Amino acid sequence: MLIWVLSVLAISTEKILLYLSVILVGSVKFLVAVLMALAAKFTVWETLLTATLGAAVGVWLLAYFGTQIRNWIYTKWKRDKKPTNYSFRKMVVTVWKKFGMIGVAFLAPILSPPISVGVAVSFREKPHRIFWYMLGGLVFWSLILTIFRDTA
Repeated sequence: MLIWVLSVLAISTEKILLYLSVILVGSVKFLVAVLMALAAKFTVWETLLTATLGAAVGVWLLAYFGTQIRNWIYTKWKRDKKPTNYSFRKMVVTVWKKFGMIGVAFLAPILSPPISVGVAVSFREKPHRIFWYMLGGLVFWSLILTIFRDTA
C-alpha cells in the first residue's frame, strides 16, 4: 500500500529521506528544521507539514512521557545540585504568570520545543493542553517563517 502511494506521488527516496531528516530535527529544534526545509526549497505545504510534524512528535512524546523521563534520568544519574540560573527561571515565571500556556507555546520555537514542554510540565499543565497549544504555536511560526521566505 505504502509503495503504491509513493509511486503515485512519484516521491524519490532522496526526497523521503530529506522529509524524514527535517521531521527528526524538528522534534528537537524547530527553527533549524524550518531553515533546513527552506534551504531544501520545500514548498510552503512541505515546510509546514514536515517541520510542524517533527515538532509535534517531540512535543507529544515529552508532554505525555516527560515526567517519567525526568524521573528515570534522576534515578539513573544521581547528580549533585548545580547552581540554578535564576535569571532564566525568573523570565520563565514572568512569562507564565502574564501569558500562561499561550505565552509558552508562542515562545516554543525560540526556546525549542523540549524546553517549552519542560516548562509547561513543571507548572503541572495537562499533557493534552500542552500538545494542542504547542501545536498551534508551531503552526503559526511555521506559516510566518515560510511566508516570510516567499516575500523576501
